[in-house]
Amino acid sequence: LNSFPGHKFVVFPEGVTLTHYFKNDRRNQELDLVYFTKSEWDETVTISRSKEGKLVHNTKSIQTDVRNEINDQIDNCGFKSSDGIITEKKLDCLVENLAKKNIKNAQELSKSRNMLQKVGDSLRKYTCVDTNLNTTGTLLWQSKWEGKETKALLDDKDAKIILIDDYISRDECDALIDSAVSKLHAATVNGPTGNDLVYERRAKNSGVPPKLHLKEGEDIITDLYRRTFRFMNFHTGYDLSLEGQENFTVIKYEKGDEYMPHCDGDCTGSVLKNGGRVATMVMYCRMPEAGGGTSFSSVNTIINAKEGQAAFFSYYDKDENRMDYGKTRHSGCPVLAGTKWIATLWMRKGVTANDKFINFDPDGRRRTV
Repeated sequence: LNSFPGHKFVVFPEGVTLTHYFKNDRRNQELDLVYFTKSEWDETVTISRSKEGKLVHNTKSIQTDVRNEINDQIDNCGFKSSDGIITEKKLDCLVENLAKKNIKNAQELSKSRNMLQKVGDSLRKYTCVDTNLNTTGTLLWQSKWEGKETKALLDDKDAKIILIDDYISRDECDALIDSAVSKLHAATVNGPTGNDLVYERRAKNSGVPPKLHLKEGEDIITDLYRRTFRFMNFHTGYDLSLEGQENFTVIKYEKGDEYMPHCDGDCTGSVLKNGGRVATMVMYCRMPEAGGGTSFSSVNTIINAKEGQAAFFSYYDKDENRMDYGKTRHSGCPVLAGTKWIATLWMRKGVTANDKFINFDPDGRRRTV
């Protein structure tokens, strides 16, 4: 059910108007209809007919699954025996059986996610080289923020993808590229040494810091930095401070360069580690003649951006204090012709002026050196 908790439904046979039932004086249970109310859980509701030909419904959710499993294990462990005595042996039996079931479910879920990633990565090989493919994905809503057109391609509690038109100007791009070009070096990933060169990431990059001591309007790069945090906080409610955050990273991709599928922060559904990344803004300054899209293969979305657009994505559920399960796992498709310039800003939760991003890896683990 794609609805809100408390939403009430009534189901009745095709060809009969709803008012027909409510004008009838017979008691509701005598009528051929079913009522149900959406709970707080994700649910699947099945409507069918009983042997007697009456409409019936069955609701399945994680709550009903857990209740049924507990009832089964209560029977298996002898809680409903005639003596009615709850012994330590019975409790141990219940805990052990439920723990085994939980481990099995977790293993099956992990296998499903791994399979989804493999399928997505296989499809990426085709979508990345399709030069006629435009931005794809389901448009969930369209709005404006500070005069800029925004389009949501994913809008879950723990993960969002929003495409923004005309987010970064030519002057802002020029300022970032000019500040970075003389300091470009081979891009690295977080690894055993902290900054490892790997085949999976082929590009050149350089950091460009904001000047937060300057006021609005005094520095074009710092204004963009503040605007990006405003956007992020508005659309996520994370309420992150600018203090201790990462610098802009300006990245140059040439023909053959790419960034294989990865997560910017933790994407295992684990509890947030303070200092870890929770959101990303990718700003497209110069697009190549062919290739260079951003692929979110786990949610069947690819962004073949235009210059000036930006892709924002978040991967943290603030209500549950947990990271997402890889919905925003993404990649930078190979550049097939020309050169691509982007500016990226990774945003973290839990950093401060006295405990800056440099002290943590992207997942939030504190660095030891």
